[in-house]
Amino acid sequence: MAIPLSAQQTDTTAVTTDTTQIQEDESSSQIRSAGGSIPEDAVEFQSSDSLIIDFTEGKKAFLFGKASVTHTSGQLKAGEINMDIDNSTVEARTLTPNDTLSRPVLTRDSEEIKSTRILFNYKTKKGKFEEAQVKISEGHLIGSKIKNINENEVFIQDGRYSTCPPEYLYYYIQAQRMKVVDQDELFFSNAQLYILDIPYPIIFPFGYV
Repeated sequence: MAIPLSAQQTDTTAVTTDTTQIQEDESSSQIRSAGGSIPEDAVEFQSSDSLIIDFTEGKKAFLFGKASVTHTSGQLKAGEINMDIDNSTVEARTLTPNDTLSRPVLTRDSEEIKSTRILFNYKTKKGKFEEAQVKISEGHLIGSKIKNINENEVFIQDGRYSTCPPEYLYYYIQAQRMKVVDQDELFFSNAQLYILDIPYPIIFPFGYV
């Protein structure tokens, strides 16, 4: 069963794993358990353009246009989000390859990750991010690939760290591998200093910020 929801207003849906009933009005739909209640760890999702719920092969949802998914683990916003409700996973991307306005953004507590593509499990809190920007307490990180193995550890491949805004990196430290712990501590090895994109002959065998 596939249920397309083309909304003139925002479509909003809350999902539980034991779905038995669907309630709809002109701007929203609610998926509730048999008792009619929604648990605290339910997933709420919405989109401004269209929302398709497909139960033909598992429980899936497809959101288009200013899409967002909210869970106790955080909030994900993007131009397009595909959800696998059975596996508690989401995939977020822009509506078009060159669209910068609908880039996926994952917000968790004080951490914000911007990326061109996000794969995230909102129950295990593990995720993968492509061409991503991460804001930490003392600056910004940019990496070609970012992976968080749990809520407290993030690994960055081909990373750059700077206290400058990501749009204008006057200086930065670049390393093939970096690690962030508790959204605050940054570790890196074999890093090099760049100023105005010019590499300086300074190598940091090991560093900590």
